[in-house]
Amino acid sequence: MRFDNQKMDNRAEAGDYLRKLITYNRSETVSLMIVGDNQYTVALDLKSDVGTIQRISNAIDQEQADYYRKQLA
Repeated sequence: MRFDNQKMDNRAEAGDYLRKLITYNRSETVSLMIVGDNQYTVALDLKSDVGTIQRISNAIDQEQADYYRKQLA
């Protein structure tokens, strides 16, 4: 995951950084929309830094899987 020019490979660090960015100006629960060929909304409760990144990763994986299924159809 990349934030501005900073690359983070560790999920816990990336989740912590994302939580701090979001909670600086918002509440503890946010929605993230991932847009590709389809749109996916992911609710993030920010209670677990690693869990937050995992939910985002799962949504991106789902978007990619849907894309490849459409290509094969």
